[in-house]
Amino acid sequence: MDISISNAAANTQITYTVTFPEAQAHYADIEMRITGLNQNTLDLKMPVWAPGSYLVREFSKNIETLSAEANGKPLTAKKNT
Repeated sequence: MDISISNAAANTQITYTVTFPEAQAHYADIEMRITGLNQNTLDLKMPVWAPGSYLVREFSKNIETLSAEANGKPLTAKKNT
């Protein structure tokens, strides 16, 4: 199988920062930083299952707030359910 990666994809980096400001409440703040993209829209998706399990879990239902910004300016971000 041949896999080709464009220069745009090769320059893209994704990093995550996970913090637990209220660990006793079992909430996590997750920051995903994506660099190297040059496009007007971006669709992000979460899996509905975990490896080794056939149970559908719908992880996205647990997202309470969502925000996005580019170059320090807020962007429109919406969660589709």
